[in-house]
Amino acid sequence: MNQSSSGSVQGAAAYGEYLFQFQDHNEAIYIYNLARKSFIKKITLTPNSNNHCNQASFSNIFFSNEDSFPLLYVSGSRSGTYNHIQVYRITVDKEDFEIQQIQEIILPKKTEENWVSWTCSILDNENSYLYAYSNATSKLIKFAIPDCQEKNVNLKDEDILEYISIDNIPHQQGGIIRNGIFYMIYGVPSWGDQVWLRLFNLETKNEIVRFNLSEKKFKGEPEGIFFYKNELYCATNNSGIYKIMFIKN
Repeated sequence: MNQSSSGSVQGAAAYGEYLFQFQDHNEAIYIYNLARKSFIKKITLTPNSNNHCNQASFSNIFFSNEDSFPLLYVSGSRSGTYNHIQVYRITVDKEDFEIQQIQEIILPKKTEENWVSWTCSILDNENSYLYAYSNATSKLIKFAIPDCQEKNVNLKDEDILEYISIDNIPHQQGGIIRNGIFYMIYGVPSWGDQVWLRLFNLETKNEIVRFNLSEKKFKGEPEGIFFYKNELYCATNNSGIYKIMFIKN
């Protein structure tokens, strides 16, 4: 599927048949209908030069019972010290979408133990956890998902529920958690990286498998990964949206 974005597009997340992809610096969000393979609209946001918008995750939390979409969490910075998460409410009337930020979450300051730096955040909706991960360390940091009614949340070290050891994720891109499995994609081909997809079991704390997508002729820079109709997809930085199929030999 082709993209209709301009500039550097980053994290992406899907809910139902709709895909939302953010632009670097929080410049805009691009909305697609996956069923029709069509672009719907671009919504301009308030720019923030600290935001890279590297990761987007839908929650299962609805701000209002009248909403059609759960809250959308966006993270990923352009500096190691700006480790914020923006939480957005999406409202829609027939495909006329509006997006409003309703919360700002700030992760704890970096220490030698937590190493909160250059982080992305991802949601485990089935267990109501928020994880932070980074290419600067070999660990996942687990928190409870903050109450969405609090406009500003400052998480602290004492809010960390667990550290989980994991192999380093160089140049991390998007990720998604489903059925206790953390799907992560990483690598920047223009920097000479191979593109990898890894699956990590959060319960057993073990890696399941990793795939070298570059060897499978995957092209472009991967950004967000998401499930649509129980199949895994990847949205890139203006190189298209691809289905990733697992074929048994």
